[in-house]
Amino acid sequence: SLEEEERWYDEMAASEAHEVFEIHVADDGRYIGNIGLDGIDRKHRTAELGIMVGAKPDQGRGYGRDAIVALLRHAFDTVGLHRVSLRCHPDNARGLAAYRAVGFIEVGHEREAVFVNGAFQDHLVFDMLEDEFRARYGQAG
Repeated sequence: SLEEEERWYDEMAASEAHEVFEIHVADDGRYIGNIGLDGIDRKHRTAELGIMVGAKPDQGRGYGRDAIVALLRHAFDTVGLHRVSLRCHPDNARGLAAYRAVGFIEVGHEREAVFVNGAFQDHLVFDMLEDEFRARYGQAG
């Protein structure tokens, strides 16, 4: 419901371990999804990236890749992270292509990591280090 969605945003805004942002299309301002950092660990300077681009017509158009690069710049420049990781279902071809195109490196495989639709499913694990991001996208700015 709308109330549940608003409560979720309020909880995320109040948390120091989570940052969530809306994704809007630059041309028309249309809302198409969310992206954020979860489990921010300021001592070890790590977090996990999560992203959702909802409507099928908006998928595969580069919006997710652009949002990921912007979030990584924020993670490394503003939050001061050293490492950002993510997990992805092996059948998520678009997601896998986007993560690899941005420069994430596959570092592991979690077997039967989540229970979805009545069955356990695997996850692939990716990460990017700050120096890898800087080598690919440059310094702050």
